[in-house]
Amino acid sequence: MNSWFTNILVCPYCENSLLVKSKVLMCKACGANYQIQKGVPNFLKNDVESYMNSQCFTISDDHPIIKILERGVNQDFNLISDYLNGTLVLDIGTGACFPSAYLAANYDIRCVAVDRSKRALVEYARKTIEYFDTPMHKLSRVIADGYKLPFKKKRFDVILGTSYMHHFKNLRSAFGHWMTFLKDSGIVFSAVESLKPYLRRMKSTSIEDVPRTIDKYRRIFSEFGFSLEYYDVCRFTYRTLQDITKFDFTRNKWMQILFRRLNELYLGKSIMFILKRRNRS
Repeated sequence: MNSWFTNILVCPYCENSLLVKSKVLMCKACGANYQIQKGVPNFLKNDVESYMNSQCFTISDDHPIIKILERGVNQDFNLISDYLNGTLVLDIGTGACFPSAYLAANYDIRCVAVDRSKRALVEYARKTIEYFDTPMHKLSRVIADGYKLPFKKKRFDVILGTSYMHHFKNLRSAFGHWMTFLKDSGIVFSAVESLKPYLRRMKSTSIEDVPRTIDKYRRIFSEFGFSLEYYDVCRFTYRTLQDITKFDFTRNKWMQILFRRLNELYLGKSIMFILKRRNRS
């Protein structure tokens, strides 16, 4: 494991320092042991797997979804490119490590990828890392509960992810927990989050999918001193609609506002946003 990574780890239950051994991390205070599996520490008390195990695909160069995802991630993360270089990034709910592997391969960052699925992080992530040829000295993975992360406070410059917040039933609790690891000048980014429209009922795609209205997201963020620096309908939606209409209406400011409002009221397409603490540049 990378030394910069082990230096920011603590026991997630008592928040004390850990003793690093060959295949285990041991808490000096409470005596808890955490196994290291193929270089990936596992901080879960129970061997619980994510529903994503049945949905993950094996990365391959000829898989058509890979090029679509790569293009989408490239466009989406360009929004925060000015914030990335030289930073320590926390990628929550990374799944098969697509955001982290891409970012670590293309930016001057160190990235910590977190997910609760052992299979996703140990097996599937390996393929993703090979696909992007990601330098492993810039990327570390950790299996952990999103409500109980094993890091020292205020160490990360950026907290981000693709489609992660709507998987937390108690987002208020989870978000408050994550913000303890973010520096005061840090930002939060999400590329794809489920939106619940006001005028139309939507069924969740799974028991772990919790769409929220934009006002609900805003209220949660505001409780912890964050405001929306940027908010829009995600680019996957843009590309889909452009294929249908053959017209990139999103370049027009007023059409953007109109479409965003229509999305909040009825469409319920996925959204993306950047968060900053209030009263900070």
